[in-house]
Amino acid sequence: MVAIAKRYGLRLIVTLTDNWSDYDGMHMDYYVTQFNPGGTHDTFYTNNEIISAYQNFIKQFVGRYVYEPTIMAWELANEPRCSGSTSSASAACDPSGATINAWAKTISAYIKSISPNHLVGLGDEGWFQQTDMTSYPSSFVPNVGIDFVKNLAISTLDFGTFHLYPEV
Repeated sequence: MVAIAKRYGLRLIVTLTDNWSDYDGMHMDYYVTQFNPGGTHDTFYTNNEIISAYQNFIKQFVGRYVYEPTIMAWELANEPRCSGSTSSASAACDPSGATINAWAKTISAYIKSISPNHLVGLGDEGWFQQTDMTSYPSSFVPNVGIDFVKNLAISTLDFGTFHLYPEV
């Protein structure tokens, strides 16, 4: 994929894992099931053995492309949340955003230590910790553990993302 993008002059934002089990995300891709059997989805952000395994993956994958200009940025995860496909979070994840924020600080700093010349983004959906939302995400926010403003203040994150799913 990188070679094809390079051939056409495209730049890539490479997502390193996914929140959703439909795409072999954090819970289904063996991080939780292999390194913390019986653990909940949100232990992906707090379990030291899982974090170490994820960092090992990052070291191998990101290290392979550390000088590749076709890769514009690394994305920590697609739509990281306290809850996964089951939509339930355990008490291990702070719904105000502190758990994922701490994880994002650790992982983004780790990526920057390997690949300082690439941009790094979290991959979250751009949700704020507001209870007065009147659109689609109001049923989720602020209970999923994401604080867009707080995350953008992380010095090793270079940009924010916003996922738009318009209602027809």
